[in-house]
Amino acid sequence: RQCVEALAATTGDVSWELIVVDNHSTDDTASFLSTLGGDVQLIHNQENLGFAKACNQAARSSRGKYLVFLNNDTIPQPGWLKALVEEAEDDGSVGVVGSKLLYPDGTIQHAGVVRSCQDFLPYHIYKSFAGDHPAVNQRREFQIVTAACLLIRRSLFEEVGGFDEGYLNGFEDVDLCLKVKERKHRVVYQPRSVVVHLESQTPGRKTHDATNAARFFDRWGAQWWAGDEDLHFHLDGYKLKRTHRNGQLDGDIQFIGDIKDRASWAHVAAAQTAALKQDWPAVRRELTLSNDWPSDPYVLSWGAMVAQRLQEPVYRAQFLARYLELVDAPAERLELIRMLLEQKQLPSAEEHLIILLNASPDHAEGLLLTGILGMQREQYTQAEQAFDSAMREGADRKKCLMGMGMAAMGRAYTQGAWERFLQVLAEYPDDAEAIHWLLRAGTAQNRWQELGDHLHSYVARNPGDVAARFAFASVLLRGERIEEARCEHDALRQVVPSYDGLDQLGQAIVGREAALAFEATSS
Repeated sequence: RQCVEALAATTGDVSWELIVVDNHSTDDTASFLSTLGGDVQLIHNQENLGFAKACNQAARSSRGKYLVFLNNDTIPQPGWLKALVEEAEDDGSVGVVGSKLLYPDGTIQHAGVVRSCQDFLPYHIYKSFAGDHPAVNQRREFQIVTAACLLIRRSLFEEVGGFDEGYLNGFEDVDLCLKVKERKHRVVYQPRSVVVHLESQTPGRKTHDATNAARFFDRWGAQWWAGDEDLHFHLDGYKLKRTHRNGQLDGDIQFIGDIKDRASWAHVAAAQTAALKQDWPAVRRELTLSNDWPSDPYVLSWGAMVAQRLQEPVYRAQFLARYLELVDAPAERLELIRMLLEQKQLPSAEEHLIILLNASPDHAEGLLLTGILGMQREQYTQAEQAFDSAMREGADRKKCLMGMGMAAMGRAYTQGAWERFLQVLAEYPDDAEAIHWLLRAGTAQNRWQELGDHLHSYVARNPGDVAARFAFASVLLRGERIEEARCEHDALRQVVPSYDGLDQLGQAIVGREAALAFEATSS
């Protein structure tokens, strides 16, 4: 009643029609609606179809160039509709316009919607700020505005398929706005349009939040680059200091008074601005300045995630290193150690290994990585001991056995290496890396017969491993099994006639065949 009365009183400056959908109200709504006159369409549903279906139902009955969806628990203020229409009329690229929504006490209920950088879920920015605060009284673009009061071009609404009816009283407006953005139209918050909103007065309004969120992630969860909260806060001179309250991630909006602090947050805002445009070179430029970003664990974690998505392991390692200065996170520390080892940053890797193992001396994965560090430093005895300790603590058995075998090779203990690689092959008979290292250990000991037997079994099961088949033919030759070597060589010639080294192997076989023939003739 308040909403309709306010519409009649405040909306004389734009030509409009009113369509009211009664979603099976059980109070006196139907009797009130029956008293309305003028250009009003009434749609009475025999059951509650939910927000999306009801809105689509009304849109199909409308005649206007623009559609405005307005919740029934709102009280429009003078000029509210004209401001929305003028915004759309002035710029054809604007697809959606949202209003400033106030609580009855004059504080902000809606001044635009941002997406969290932690879970990418939407939330209302500046909620409960004073309605006259400068931050909520400037026109700006968002990815999302609320459909509690939302204008959209009718043609565009039809183009995107209207509201997704798979949502049940939540996320429909988020989905609609993102579909509009996907088609390169702009979504604008226009604070000159003011509406009082009592908000969520319908019982059971939040019942389907979990299901709606799951549907949202199915459709939009791949947009890892869509977090934009820090960008908007920075525009107004604020930063969001995230914190946990009662087991939930929350945040405090703080004014940035220090110029250096503001400059550091500017890198975050710039990265989010570029990411929204999918301007990856610009994002990478900001990632190179990781040391200039603020010492905020959540922001550094976000930077590390972006670097990972852009396949920039060096930048990811830099962000993780700064993150770990602030947070003790063993899983992230392990990942960083692996990255540092891959990047040959051995002193830094050792530094983080010491921290990890000081806190947990029997950490299986930490001991395994200690073995890898020893291998890279050619400290083979220490590496072998670390791999052995790691295996006893439950680390990956194959990795530990392979590490011990390689360490034994490094210190020229080829018999021990041979035994380790055989252990691996006993459990993983088709492991190509183990076969390769067994070949090295066996060659060092001239174990041609045994190597030939192992390779014969392996290539019989893995005929596509050309390198192993070439090695098999070479081992047969070295083991004086010339006829078998010839057969394997000729079979390879049929499969890969230009394989590197195959001609030389053929010549060696021919030479050995000739030598044996000569010896037979001489005898």
